[in-house]
Amino acid sequence: MDEDRPFGIPLLGIISFLGGVVLAFIGIVLMGVIIFGDVPTGSGSFIAGALTFGVGMLFIAVAIGAWFTLPWARTVGLATAVLGLVAGVITLVTTGAIAHGIATFVFPIFLLWYLNRPKVKEAFRNQE
Repeated sequence: MDEDRPFGIPLLGIISFLGGVVLAFIGIVLMGVIIFGDVPTGSGSFIAGALTFGVGMLFIAVAIGAWFTLPWARTVGLATAVLGLVAGVITLVTTGAIAHGIATFVFPIFLLWYLNRPKVKEAFRNQE
């Protein structure tokens, strides 16, 4: 590991991986693939699930990039965070499930904040 990079970047990789797994799981539940009790249904629930699952997979890719401080990881992380916010809105609107919507919002907001910190920007820039 590079000693110049902030401690939070590998931590971001771990959190991004865990967040990606959670989002992928939420997506699978919304698509109706796995059912544990009541399932939020409504028009577009499957589409919201597919989008949430896709965003989860992107977060896992960002996790790998952050762990190794790959230059593309910051850009993909920012784009993924925005997609995560969009997925949260779509999930909230199509299912009416506030818990699923909030769960989809939390990590993207943190990711946008953290990836825009000056030392984090510099760490990814130095790897180019």
